Amino acid sequence: MAERDTPQRLANYLARLNSMTEVVPELHEMRPRVPNDGRVLAVVYTDVPEPGYVTGFTYGLSLIRPSGGREISITVRSGEVEWAKVPARSVAVLRGLNPLDPGHTIGYAGALVEGSPLHHLLLSERNEPWHLDPIALPGEDPVEILGAFPTHDSETDFVRTHGVDALWRLDWDRYDPLRPPVV
Repeated sequence: MAERDTPQRLANYLARLNSMTEVVPELHEMRPRVPNDGRVLAVVYTDVPEPGYVTGFTYGLSLIRPSGGREISITVRSGEVEWAKVPARSVAVLRGLNPLDPGHTIGYAGALVEGSPLHHLLLSERNEPWHLDPIALPGEDPVEILGAFPTHDSETDFVRTHGVDALWRLDWDRYDPLRPPVV
């Protein structure tokens, strides 16, 4: 669906994100598995939502999901920009193969980012800390933003057994990429 990947669509999406963050992002292009489906970008905001954090949004997942498109965001307490790229790397590889729905986990063979003990992303309708309603792009379907939360192997197993809500009820720091496992 590369025809949906227009300069105006991207500009509208970035304008909405920039108005929310009040920061101009860095854009990092990821090589998509299927180039004809359109580009995949990591939209990276450093020191957002506050100093010492990094936030990333994907652009490209919604290009292949007309009527209900979504993108993914991540926020962690780190100065490491690679964290903000993790969801976009996942989209570049899994777009069209995995529905990337809320409640799904995405596993990596190694650490999500070098030096971190976390190997999985949990996708959730809770797009914390943003709490965004779907973003309405002029002339386009609304884009829902899912949150991506790095998790340990044991936490991913816990979600598969007990469900996402059970993990949410536990006391864990969703923004600490070096945290110990909660289960």
